[in-house]
Amino acid sequence: MDIKAKILFLLKQKHFLTGKELISVLHITRQALNRHLQPLIKGHFIQKTGATKGVIYYLSKIPLIKTLKTPLKNIEEDQIYKQFIVSQKLYSINKNTSDVLYYTFTEMLNNAKDHSKSKMAKISLYLSPTHIGFRITDEGVGIFKHIQKAKNLTNAYRAIEELLKGKCTTDPKHHTGEGIFFTSKAVDLFSIESLKLALEIDNIHQDYTIKNSDIFKGTSVYCQIPFKSHLTLLKLFKTYTKEYKFSKTRIYITLFDTADQFMSRSEAKRVLFGLEKFQEIVFDFKGVQAIGQAFADEIFRVFHARYPHIVLTAINTNRTIQFMIQRSK
Repeated sequence: MDIKAKILFLLKQKHFLTGKELISVLHITRQALNRHLQPLIKGHFIQKTGATKGVIYYLSKIPLIKTLKTPLKNIEEDQIYKQFIVSQKLYSINKNTSDVLYYTFTEMLNNAKDHSKSKMAKISLYLSPTHIGFRITDEGVGIFKHIQKAKNLTNAYRAIEELLKGKCTTDPKHHTGEGIFFTSKAVDLFSIESLKLALEIDNIHQDYTIKNSDIFKGTSVYCQIPFKSHLTLLKLFKTYTKEYKFSKTRIYITLFDTADQFMSRSEAKRVLFGLEKFQEIVFDFKGVQAIGQAFADEIFRVFHARYPHIVLTAINTNRTIQFMIQRSK
């Protein structure tokens, strides 16, 4: 077992260790320890808190400390929150974190109750020196399958695309589709798993990934929040709302294909599907090298002419993309 593997093994066993403790167990110098720690920190395998000699290292996947299995029928989300989280007496969290934690926990539990068609849910609580996390797992139909069927989409990847856009609901009479969208923006790390797929959103690095998951049946949602959050719910809602209505969304173009070039009108139509519900759309071209004339024309001329009240913005564009967008207008 190499040094990096030993560090990960030790942190899994002990949960938290100081640099001094790692040096003592591994029998290496502080300089050697730092060489092995840096790739693990940069790769998001471990995190650290504190300064100089007081630094504590721990796994990025923070330790599980408590679980609860509960029936979903007639469940009262606020009472479960008090029983499961407030009872932990988390004195070190600030008001912003408390507000975000209450909002996201009750929203995700309500989502499971109203949409999953599951009889039971398993709730898990995670704690590190700097973060709190929770996971809600149901045994229902699965969110990606539910959206795919309701919206007549071709596969689960298309369901993930619609979920990321926002305002995605299978029951518009009773739900706005805002809960998952705002929850995914309010926390540091958000993941939702079903059908052996996981959508992970990293708000620290403004990034997302879609990868394989062990979860097939049902849905599992995970949220991770720092103890000292700088985000207020009011600021979050103001960012994406206008005149008290959810009106803005951000579209990551690379979500729609693993390629770095988007050329066709059909690709653009897939990106635009359902976006007429918004008043402002930000298209994020991070990771995209080039777009075709037809792709640009469909979004920035045809769609804009059809919905002139919608503000379209493009960010993270290179010169080639900027040229094609300007040419289409």
